[in-house]
Amino acid sequence: MYGDGRGFVPDSLSNESPVTIVAQNPGELEEVGRRVTHYVGKDAMTEPCEPQPMVGKTGYWLRQTFLPLAGAEDASIANVLKCRWQVNGVRTNKLPTGATLKAAVTHCMNAHFRVPPQTRLLIAHGGPAWEALGGPGTIHEWRGHLSPDTYQGRPVFATLHTADLFHEARMDLVARKDW
Repeated sequence: MYGDGRGFVPDSLSNESPVTIVAQNPGELEEVGRRVTHYVGKDAMTEPCEPQPMVGKTGYWLRQTFLPLAGAEDASIANVLKCRWQVNGVRTNKLPTGATLKAAVTHCMNAHFRVPPQTRLLIAHGGPAWEALGGPGTIHEWRGHLSPDTYQGRPVFATLHTADLFHEARMDLVARKDW
């Protein structure tokens, strides 16, 4: 998935925050370093920033809606995958499947994922993160609950990925209660 290397998005970590949110992969705005600051109608307004996770449209919703519910506005944010997948030379937000996904997740987690020392809780934000952090079953079975296992000695809480709510609007209220 690394491809030409231009799509690598490092994690945004704080050594002060007790919470680290682990999402799945960067989107186009995260890759090019554009943070959504507000909306004018349906149009997202952006400003330049360093490439980092969850600064695009999905991250804006996470930061405006869900993090305040949890009191976690200063959370560290990481991605399981650090690059966008390329299909026929075009970057896409779709994830690979099967062995390709598993190999990419294994590589990124081993080579690049570091839990900040002050982290006391990991939040698995979506299915790929839940699986990478060792969660049993599916994210839908466990959302709103802690995994029975820990990751590097830290508890892991399951949440639906904010982007999933675009396709499953009925889960919005449930997700808000989870946060």
